[in-house]
Amino acid sequence: MQSYNAANIKSLEDFDGAWVEEAQTLSEYSLRMLRPTIRKPNSEIWFSWNPRHDTDAVDKFLRGPTPPDDAIVIEVNWQDNPWFPDVLRKEMQQDYANDPEMAEHVWGGDYEIVSEGAYYARLIAQAEKDGRIGHYPYNPALPVITSWDIGVDDYTAVRLWQEDGEPGTVIDYWETHDEGADDIVSQCMPEVFIKPDLDDRFSDWSQTFALQELDRDMPFRYGKHYLPHDIKMREWGAGARSRVQSLMKLGVKPIHKGAQNGPAERIAAARALLPLVRFNRAPRVDQGLKRLRRYRRRWNDHMQTYQGPLHDEASHGADAFGEYAINCPFTRDIPMPERRTEERRELAIEITPTGGINTNMTIADIVAEKMRQKRMASFG
Repeated sequence: MQSYNAANIKSLEDFDGAWVEEAQTLSEYSLRMLRPTIRKPNSEIWFSWNPRHDTDAVDKFLRGPTPPDDAIVIEVNWQDNPWFPDVLRKEMQQDYANDPEMAEHVWGGDYEIVSEGAYYARLIAQAEKDGRIGHYPYNPALPVITSWDIGVDDYTAVRLWQEDGEPGTVIDYWETHDEGADDIVSQCMPEVFIKPDLDDRFSDWSQTFALQELDRDMPFRYGKHYLPHDIKMREWGAGARSRVQSLMKLGVKPIHKGAQNGPAERIAAARALLPLVRFNRAPRVDQGLKRLRRYRRRWNDHMQTYQGPLHDEASHGADAFGEYAINCPFTRDIPMPERRTEERRELAIEITPTGGINTNMTIADIVAEKMRQKRMASFG
């Protein structure tokens, strides 16, 4: 059997097997191309890895809901090492004391739930410890409030909340991508959905069937719906109808249009709300929790620093949470950061013409000033 690193897998037709080390770095493409190269009878592929995310290719393949019938998966940890030295035991105990979530990933084999640059991962871990992720189902005595982040060419995310005098409880979550308003409402909120006129796609649509697909025992009763400030943009629906017009025509109302807040305001409000909010333990809500855990800052290799939120598949679910947080009555009075400090300002030192030092300018300020001076010089 030949050993291969996941970052550099070659053709294996001359061997009767392969051992992929650090397999958590293996891509979907590499895994898909590797498997057909093991052709001889009784040949095997061995993977060794430290679990990172349940979305990693090797994790989905071997520990997902449908692993291969002939796969053998064995968890091996420090407890299985009879020669585990005291020096490592001491280091492990120190890691658990300093950062138990990360230590559980490094030493305990759990998925990485807290990573550098993450906005909310520690707050979600604390919610788990506090028992605020559990059985909090729909209460028919209370209306359901929704908060949205709308994407047209990418993800749209909807969080479904209930309020009982305490900060909201997330009872359901929905996300999809590359779908229009009618698809979203018919699948996520069938209780209010009004079928579009002359649309054959919904001729066989049934509210009963849609509720069964959502595993809802009873229809939800809705209250208001929080949507982003750009809800009036003409990007959804036939006839260039605005998003708000499209949603109202489909039965989503009343709609509350959010204020024009930047990422810093949403993040600050979400951080204030997360220590109080509860989450119903259910598959779709768990997916929404994953989005919150993985919402993170964007790393700039050139500047060697974090600069603003990373726009990826996690950001829409996080923004839908932030849309509720910025509008709900429990966080409206928290102090918001100034727009200019949405992220930590990278201070730069500028030598002034008189030889002094100006440390009040950001790098962006200095670049803008240099560009201004260059333009002025071109006219002179």
